Amino acid sequence: MCYLRTISILGIFLAMLAVTTLAQAEASETKAPTLAVKGQATIRKPADEISLNIGVVSQGETAEEALKENSAKMQRVLESIVIAGLQGDEYKTGRFSIHPIYSQRPQSPPPNWQAQIIGYEVTNSIAIQTDKVKLTGEIIDQATQAGANSVGNIRFGLKEPRAFRSEAIKIATQNAITDAEALSTAADVDLVRILSLSLDDAQAISPSPRGQFYAKAMATEGVPIEAGDIEIIATVTVVYEVD
Repeated sequence: MCYLRTISILGIFLAMLAVTTLAQAEASETKAPTLAVKGQATIRKPADEISLNIGVVSQGETAEEALKENSAKMQRVLESIVIAGLQGDEYKTGRFSIHPIYSQRPQSPPPNWQAQIIGYEVTNSIAIQTDKVKLTGEIIDQATQAGANSVGNIRFGLKEPRAFRSEAIKIATQNAITDAEALSTAADVDLVRILSLSLDDAQAISPSPRGQFYAKAMATEGVPIEAGDIEIIATVTVVYEVD
């Protein structure tokens, strides 16, 4: 009797399993078709912020000599950028370093050759971030005339990039919806509902002037720098259920 009851329970379980498997197969076969579209948008806004580094690199036979020369030039550079129109909250100390300069290794050095310290180099820079974009050329020109001999990391940007990013995302999404409607009409299907909506990318691309400048040519020729526009690019993906 116990044996028969076990067989009966096993039979019921197998029957239920068969029904479940059949239902899953039918659900898989009747899965609604989908339509996936990508939408892109690019908007351009004038740069309203700039950041850059301006520095002085000095060398001397001793660290004290190199530091003294560097400090004097750096003080003149700081005074010059204030004259050019910067306020105290628009710049700060950037990189500062002192390191020895070693003699160069000869082509055929003797077995006991060792590099000797022949001097010292001091690097001092200030990091500038300001919305006075139109003064960029004047700031660099004044600084180089005051003794700056290194200008780099020039980057244009936007003070409030998030607002423009949101604008680009909205336009990209609307473009995706418009394309989906056009595709569904062409394919003679109906858009039922949005199954998923994802943001693939949203970034601001800044124009890139020369990455590093050196002072002598700039001081004599001036520095024509144009900010240009910032491109904000967004890409979204929309997946629809269609009928």
